[in-house]
Amino acid sequence: MRLTATDISASGCYVETIFPLIIGTSLKVDLWIASEKLTTRSFVCTSDPGLGMGIEFIGLKPEDQQRFQEYLQALNPWGFPRTLEGIISADYSEIASL
Repeated sequence: MRLTATDISASGCYVETIFPLIIGTSLKVDLWIASEKLTTRSFVCTSDPGLGMGIEFIGLKPEDQQRFQEYLQALNPWGFPRTLEGIISADYSEIASL
């Protein structure tokens, strides 16, 4: 599933959805650096019914986290809140509640 994420950083993002997952739900997330895919585990850390959910990325190697942060900075050098399409996708078939 492709989605639009806001306030994205190398440690997480906020996903706008009217049906957010429950806090503690684990899922697999693909992060894209141009055409390169980084896959990481993540979990839902906030859930706001009707609005969205906060997702924290866990399991990224420090060097991959740094590369992703640098990529985001290059896309948005002014540091304004990011709303980016196409650089994050979630595989909801991998959902598991903690």
